[in-house]
Amino acid sequence: MTDLEELLADLLRKAVDRRRHVRHGLAGVATVDGSWSWTSAYGVLDPEGTVATADARYPIASVTKLFTAVVTMKLFETGRLRMDDRMVDVLSSEVAFGLHVLDDADRTGEITVEHLLGHTSGLADYYGGAPPGEESAEARLLSGQDAPMPFDDVLKTVRAMKPHFPPQPAGPGKRRAKYSDTNYQLLGAVLEKTTHQSLAELFDQMIF
Repeated sequence: MTDLEELLADLLRKAVDRRRHVRHGLAGVATVDGSWSWTSAYGVLDPEGTVATADARYPIASVTKLFTAVVTMKLFETGRLRMDDRMVDVLSSEVAFGLHVLDDADRTGEITVEHLLGHTSGLADYYGGAPPGEESAEARLLSGQDAPMPFDDVLKTVRAMKPHFPPQPAGPGKRRAKYSDTNYQLLGAVLEKTTHQSLAELFDQMIF
């Protein structure tokens, strides 16, 4: 192991050890031209003490929001998408209805690309929250139930939950914001519908 690789491994160990609720970490570094790369893992993967390895499965989680935001802004720059485009004008009626019902008023039609991008839609969070009497997707994942949540299930869950606040007005001035994974699930669907490409294809083409 080179001095640089030992330094990186030490940084990984410290990053895991200093955090009480973090049990393992995986890291990878590479040069832009691909002439050198390094990967490593540290810690345990499960309560049984399985040692972490660099090829272990792990949740990439909200890192993909960065990619989705970049693609959104690239489409905006080229004029294929506007910040004030309404979600309901892009997605099918089967998708974009009843997602934001507050005080007996359905405000789903007010939600724009800007609302989704900046978490100002007020939409309930399907991941961290749950309908009354149900367990959240986050709680299920942390308990070991590592299972996908299809988009249709996301929509069904959100329709059964109460929004946080009305979609916020655009422009300068104070606006409420609430982090919600629902926003980026819907934003991803808007991107796919607008371009007729999957998110994976868009990430590969426009970022990677």
